[in-house]
Amino acid sequence: MTKNIIIIILIIVLEAVFATLNIKNLSDISIGFKVFKDIPVFITITISFLMGALIFFPIAFFAGKKYSQSSEIKEAMKIQKKLLKEKKVNEIKPVE
Repeated sequence: MTKNIIIIILIIVLEAVFATLNIKNLSDISIGFKVFKDIPVFITITISFLMGALIFFPIAFFAGKKYSQSSEIKEAMKIQKKLLKEKKVNEIKPVE
């Protein structure tokens, strides 16, 4: 728990240092129908990162559940591993 808090604080400090160093680096941002003038580059980078994370996390979260195995298959695999450790290869039956 403490390790996670330290990592989060370090990330926030790095973001603040990056923002401070790039506060005068300005750019115009066009989103098609509107142009935002003189936007600091670090804001553009931060918003782009957050939008990418917002799109990535649901995909990664639901993709992991798609390939989860049933409890029957997990139990059969445990038995097979146990038999392999005991060198009883002849007794192993394929999982259907």
